[in-house]
Amino acid sequence: MNYSPALKEANIKKGEKIPTELELCKDFDVSRTTVRAALNQLTLEGYLERVQGKGTFVADKKIHQTLSQTVKRYIDQMEVQGKTAEIILIDLSVVPATSSIQETLGIPLNDPVQKIERIRKANGIPTQYEISYIPWKVAPGVTKKQAETSLYRALKYDFQVSIAKTTEHMEMALSDESISYYLDSEMGASLLLYRNSGRGQGRQQNRIFPVVFSRGG
Repeated sequence: MNYSPALKEANIKKGEKIPTELELCKDFDVSRTTVRAALNQLTLEGYLERVQGKGTFVADKKIHQTLSQTVKRYIDQMEVQGKTAEIILIDLSVVPATSSIQETLGIPLNDPVQKIERIRKANGIPTQYEISYIPWKVAPGVTKKQAETSLYRALKYDFQVSIAKTTEHMEMALSDESISYYLDSEMGASLLLYRNSGRGQGRQQNRIFPVVFSRGG
């Protein structure tokens, strides 16, 4: 997902105007219906403010959404938009759960967690840098092939873990040296930062925790 190039040089602060619906459609490569639905939801939840005759402005809180999960692959989503998608695995390792990961995933401190770093590209251009944390006991031994297709699909069909709902937090962030390298962006460029927590359905309360940085186009 690409964010407006106009936002690269400045932080988005309370009271600042966001791009128009048409600009968001172009920059994010989504339909106007999708953009309008998202803006309506964020306005209802108090994260955006609409001023008659002036536009839509950022409210004084971080964006928070609860979204239904999907197993539809990133590659499939890009194909619908006429783009060639690619997911590149940077690193696949097992690390001990830190205090922040422990709290998010609801697991004991130092429990083994799979850390999966990936880059998503559309037509050869990096659009997202993602770090996912999956408890080893939930899906032991995620493979390179699974990581470079769809983690949600692998969880559902290979590990019998169905994610019923994801809670997504979005905010603006600045690109540091590492992220700038992976996203081929300028240092200090404005990015969209997503922190998601996926939860299983019914008695299956397993969680995963992706962190995604999306660059501007």
